[in-house]
Amino acid sequence: MCSLPLLALLSVAQADQPELKGSAPLLGEDGHLLRTGWSRTWSFTYDPRLAAGRVKEWDNLNIWTADHSLAVTVADIGYVGYVSVTWRDLTTGEVRVVRELTPGRAIHLPRSPLVGDVLFAGRKLHVSMIHEAGGRRLLVSAPGLEGGPLSANLALGWGEGRDRIVLSHPWPEGPEYFTLSVKELPLRASGVVRVGGETIPFEPQTAFGVLDWGRSLRPREGTWRWAFGSVGDIGWNLGAGGPADGGVWTQNVVMVEGRAHAFGPVTFSFDPEALETPWRVRTADGRLDLVLTPRHSHSDQLDLRLVATDTRQAFGTWSGTITLEDGTVLTIADAPGLAEQVYNKW
Repeated sequence: MCSLPLLALLSVAQADQPELKGSAPLLGEDGHLLRTGWSRTWSFTYDPRLAAGRVKEWDNLNIWTADHSLAVTVADIGYVGYVSVTWRDLTTGEVRVVRELTPGRAIHLPRSPLVGDVLFAGRKLHVSMIHEAGGRRLLVSAPGLEGGPLSANLALGWGEGRDRIVLSHPWPEGPEYFTLSVKELPLRASGVVRVGGETIPFEPQTAFGVLDWGRSLRPREGTWRWAFGSVGDIGWNLGAGGPADGGVWTQNVVMVEGRAHAFGPVTFSFDPEALETPWRVRTADGRLDLVLTPRHSHSDQLDLRLVATDTRQAFGTWSGTITLEDGTVLTIADAPGLAEQVYNKW
């Protein structure tokens, strides 16, 4: 630990991004954003009927141990529903995926991350994300998973009084575009995942999760970069792409013992054609400088005409330093996590 002059640590870009207090509607009657900025708590009322176009909505959970990863997405992208479950064995590099599309607006997602459950029952997948005391419960049944069925029953502990990462931001393409996004991390995971004949325990001392909750009217195509990781009671959410590139609209936040510490824009340095090489994420002022050493990398392309994705991901361990506002330096080592670049047409 060490201390540095506070003025040397201030990020001008982050200071320009207002921190919001109190609760208010997200959208006006014309569908335009009424206020923009970030908040440590849920501070909006969201009514998708006010949006001036087709809203995209998603609830995504990524859950980790040192050796395994489970990613579950339930999304309504306006004209089709999209649900996926991805299981990764980081010791072998094995990846198993099952996806299901539904016609029209067959998926109904909550208007708040605080209340309302996500329930989906399809041909190949059953997914439930249920609120319960102290967090959420994730239930998955995926008999259609490649290589054999998967089931999961995981409690995701959150706890009272912890900060969330809430962001409302515009898009330069027009005043009708907006994104409302919430991140919760690190969630402590406990329970089991069964894959084929194997049972994998998830213990809260060594397993963590990240909730990515989004409601957005955005351009049809876009590319973003995202990174997260956790060690002990420290977790971080870092992103770039879209309005976050060179601007103030970021969710670049480090969580320390349930308290949010905001950072300005970050740059991602990596080779998209050699994903197994290190990925570096850094702020311009150097307050945050982290390197992911990949243990496993994965590239996945999907083109269904209406929906297309190009996903490039690296899974491994983070190392580096994070300097908080008061000059405290956190030294990060062997922290599991993810870095990715994703192109979506949806």
